[in-house]
Amino acid sequence: MNMKRVSAMLIGMAMSGSMVFAGDGAPGDGASGDAKGATSSPPPLEFSPMTRYERLENYASRLIGPEYILRSAVSGAITQATNSPKEWGGGAEAYGWRVGNSRE
Repeated sequence: MNMKRVSAMLIGMAMSGSMVFAGDGAPGDGASGDAKGATSSPPPLEFSPMTRYERLENYASRLIGPEYILRSAVSGAITQATNSPKEWGGGAEAYGWRVGNSRE
């Protein structure tokens, strides 16, 4: 390692150890920065697994959703422009192969 990297790492470690965050104080000691009478945040929600319908809906939206179709089209265009793989050549048929290949 060169000296500049080592110096930068040491300075970063020293600074991160000396940082004080606003919410580090104990409740009620005034260090947290909260106004008196402010409500606390709600407890985190419990984990609930996806239902079959939710999984199917998620799968279908990723399979035929507009974002996925656009990504496949762009990926096909990029690989068409770089002619990758070369065996497919050029033209509309090759573009179709590339779009289909990007959806795997």
